[in-house]
Amino acid sequence: MIINLLSLFSLLFLSWVSASEVLTLGTYKIPNYVKTAKEGIFIDLVQRVAKRADVKVKIEIYPPKRTVHNFFHGKLDGYFPALDVLNEKGVNKSVPFYYKKDFLFSLGKVPKKSEGNQRVCLTRGYPYNLEIIKDQFEIIQSSSDESCFKILEKKRAEAFLCELHTGIRAAENLGIDYFKVKPKVVSSLPVYFAFQANQRGLKFSRLFTAEIRKMRKSGELSKIFSSSTEKIKNYVNFGYDPTLKN
Repeated sequence: MIINLLSLFSLLFLSWVSASEVLTLGTYKIPNYVKTAKEGIFIDLVQRVAKRADVKVKIEIYPPKRTVHNFFHGKLDGYFPALDVLNEKGVNKSVPFYYKKDFLFSLGKVPKKSEGNQRVCLTRGYPYNLEIIKDQFEIIQSSSDESCFKILEKKRAEAFLCELHTGIRAAENLGIDYFKVKPKVVSSLPVYFAFQANQRGLKFSRLFTAEIRKMRKSGELSKIFSSSTEKIKNYVNFGYDPTLKN
């Protein structure tokens, strides 16, 4: 009788621990990718990975800098989308689920590296591979993707550097349909889930990595982003899959 009671207590305790353990992930709003804590392409990805890994996830949205700050001050178990340029110290990482690929947009001739001193607009606050970019172009920063296009219209810069989907969305918002995109990636940054640099963080990084790899192999990962990539095909004549490195 006593043994049965102890066994029952143990099962109830383990169930309580499992039910009470929630993975709290921070993120920040990104048009189309993070709309709310329940809507967006990245949110869909998190929910699918969590379901496959049998993990309960709570998503909290903050401004970008606050998300990273809260993570490194122990207020979050992890955050996404994470990039090396945002991390001030070591983290446990999942494998990349996305690559931030930056392309050159222009309203005329797309600048070439060999021409030198070409002025390129960057959106302030966005992560870029500056080590590559600063050696190629003269950098101008602006407050938004739309304002970068306006700078091009005023001929204060020759090109605007950004991801395809964000650049195209900004052009649509402004009613600009006469832009050009150079079909070569200028810089590419791996995007992943960052977890705390402890044993618990290591456990979740491995869980997420295992599921992302399975989704990549089955093609599910690419399908999650298909709504975004299909729209891009209306504007460019080259292949684009943000889940692939190249």
